Amino acid sequence: MLSQMTSFPTGFFAARRRDEKSTYPDMRFKSKFAPSNTIEVLARSLKKRDHNGLDQFEFHPVFFGDNDGIALHEKLSPISMSVRFQRLREEEYYLIVPRFKEFPQSKTTRVCAIDPGVRIFISVYDPDGRTFSVSDSRSVLKRRFEAIDEMKSILKLKDNECKEIHPMKVRTKTKKETKSPKAAEHRLRYRLRRRIRFTSRKATRAVKDMHQKLSSWLATNYYNVLLPSFQTSEMVRKHFEGEAADVTPGSSNEERVTTRQKRNIPSPTARSMLAQAHFKFKRLLKHKMERAGGRVVDCEEEYISKTCPRCGEIKNNLGGNHVYTCTFCHAVLDRDVSAATTIFHKNIGLLF
Repeated sequence: MLSQMTSFPTGFFAARRRDEKSTYPDMRFKSKFAPSNTIEVLARSLKKRDHNGLDQFEFHPVFFGDNDGIALHEKLSPISMSVRFQRLREEEYYLIVPRFKEFPQSKTTRVCAIDPGVRIFISVYDPDGRTFSVSDSRSVLKRRFEAIDEMKSILKLKDNECKEIHPMKVRTKTKKETKSPKAAEHRLRYRLRRRIRFTSRKATRAVKDMHQKLSSWLATNYYNVLLPSFQTSEMVRKHFEGEAADVTPGSSNEERVTTRQKRNIPSPTARSMLAQAHFKFKRLLKHKMERAGGRVVDCEEEYISKTCPRCGEIKNNLGGNHVYTCTFCHAVLDRDVSAATTIFHKNIGLLF
């Protein structure tokens, strides 16, 4: 209740003061199916002790008993404010200790341009002669997705077999049936669901780790970063249209039939785009650049991949080629590096 009351001023009411769209918070009971649950513990309720070289902490001995405490894998930093105790669904527990940290300011004046993409997460162009790309994210995610799809297929087959065995049995989350002996098939389904969650978490954590390391490196080595917007949600969205089905003169009510427009991007590509989370990376990069004293400059990317960075010729039949070959100046460049170079040349005026 204390954390809920303290989060209102910083959350809902703060968004209302900024004229942002927000709904009133809905209080619910905690669920064991939630990805994580946290509880706030006041600093005065914690007690730290040293046991065989390991830090241990205990809290509320009246309720939890006077035991040896909970052992930690790392050294516990000094606690000056309330901490949070987090439990994940996979039975992992973390102690979240906030602390103040001073970050060094960047002393460089270098600039770079970034071209976001799908096959290659980002391509960076530095006018000082450095160009590089981050291209392993899609291959790593593809292996994870293939494993998840295979396990989901096996799980669906097992679920169908169970429904055939028990056709009249109603399964709900609220009403518990009489417990049956744990058969091997039921245990396999439970393990499949658990393994799917673990594999999905590995993919998510791999993307977060890439975002953190890449944004920290860019914030340390550059002062200005040109980064265009990458509208992932708009590119993967399937738009709907309404058409009149009954338009005869005597009909009073016209029936509307909803049709879905075909999306140009295939499903595996859209899945990779959503998993790479370009918007989260841009938001994290802005935060770390401001923290280091730099800035991220928003720019546009019209005809970036089709424009030659040397002569400015637009190649309309580029398609999905990995190599850009200019028909006017005969320059042969990597597609993504060429796009990052064009972003820098077109938006260099925004740096001043």
